[in-house]
Amino acid sequence: MEKKIGDKVDIGDTLAYIHANRENIEEAKQMIEVAYKISKERPEEYKDILDII
Repeated sequence: MEKKIGDKVDIGDTLAYIHANRENIEEAKQMIEVAYKISKERPEEYKDILDII
């Protein structure tokens, strides 16, 4: 992933690179597309570690 939560993005920026064989390329592309939500508002602070058990 080239861009992470809270990073500013501009038109044409690379968000992620896909490393897949040709059979899985569309599935990989769809997974990345739904992983991102682009908004004008900065998201609330995100904790990488949610809890320690």
